[in-house]
Amino acid sequence: MPRPPPKTAAHAPLHVPLPERLRPRTLAEVVGQQHLLGEGMPLRIAFESGQPHSCILWGRPAPARPPSRG
Repeated sequence: MPRPPPKTAAHAPLHVPLPERLRPRTLAEVVGQQHLLGEGMPLRIAFESGQPHSCILWGRPAPARPPSRG
């Protein structure tokens, strides 16, 4: 039987890529986004119910990177 994934980045094996070690595994590990994932918010309720629905999350586009100077 395979072992469950580590619960924190500190306990992850070093051969696991850093983004995978740092990826939140629970909603409690997500930093920020309280307006979406805070207690009683619709998206959190959908995830905790085990029946997340389809939705489109929209926001302003990120600013373009400045041209490189060289």
